[in-house]
Amino acid sequence: MRMMLLEEDEKKKKKNKYTATLLLCLLSCLVLVEVMPLLNGGSNSISRGFRDAPPSTYALNLGSYSKLVSTGTETYESDVFQSGGCYNWTLTLYPSGNTRDNGADHISLYLRLDKPSSLPQGWEVHTKISFFVQIKPRNKYLVVEEREVQRLDAAKTEWGIGKLMQLSTLLNEKNGYLVGDKCQFGAEVIVLKPYHNSERLSFLDKPENGNFTWKMLHFSRLEEYKFVYSDEFAVAGSNWKVRVAPRGDGDGWRNYLSIYLELSTQSLRVNEKVYAKASIRVLNTNPSNNIQRQLGKWYSREVPSLGFQRFMSLVDLHDHSRGYLVGDRITIQIHFHLVSTT
Repeated sequence: MRMMLLEEDEKKKKKNKYTATLLLCLLSCLVLVEVMPLLNGGSNSISRGFRDAPPSTYALNLGSYSKLVSTGTETYESDVFQSGGCYNWTLTLYPSGNTRDNGADHISLYLRLDKPSSLPQGWEVHTKISFFVQIKPRNKYLVVEEREVQRLDAAKTEWGIGKLMQLSTLLNEKNGYLVGDKCQFGAEVIVLKPYHNSERLSFLDKPENGNFTWKMLHFSRLEEYKFVYSDEFAVAGSNWKVRVAPRGDGDGWRNYLSIYLELSTQSLRVNEKVYAKASIRVLNTNPSNNIQRQLGKWYSREVPSLGFQRFMSLVDLHDHSRGYLVGDRITIQIHFHLVSTT
């Protein structure tokens, strides 16, 4: 007997679970039936969706939709509102649809530029336009918008959607658009203005005046200084100088000659960068023995100096038989291969 009761109880649980699943499926179907008429039809360039935030530009509230229709008016034009600085706009609502734009049995809505004749000759406005219909019970909005930016000019001063929403969808209060004969339409108009800030990045191959030679006289006297600097020289619109540590710097301290190529940052913008590909040479009496190292790096305010801590051995430098230190003088040469400009 107990086993029979347990089996019966298990059957009831399975039946209840099946019923709940079936109800959930039916509810989903009902939602699709209500939403699909909104999402189907119309141009492929029109997108439809929902959002919580109201329109940021303008809202048109109808206190009685049925009385507006009963007046027999084909269109209702809103008051003038402003968006995008000097541009004035109006909304034109067709409460029973604009048949000239295939809007029969639909709500049609248009945005029109007010008094375009007052604008300068040859004017044009690029706009991103979105239309809204409030779903009051859900505190949401249906958003219908053109995916592409609209270009308005003297030949085209209006843009809109003939099939904004089916009348049957609006009139069915279960959908929440028309509540107590009241409804709200809205618009969000974003005027896109031409850019005012820009930069052009270019690269100069073998720039003019891209060679600099520095003869460091009385080199033995310079060894008491941590760093010695060349005069500034200009390449591709930027000022540069060479910095040398006669006794070495960092990992090269006391064992290597350190050489850096430095960019003057005084004229650099906050985030400006300059790319330089350059060869640094210490010349030898025999050119085939020149010591050369190449760098290719980006310079900036944060990184104004780049080079080599171990450019060449101080032992080799001070060995007069090697041909680098001649008459207490060494010669450093910079050759720019590529420089960026902005």
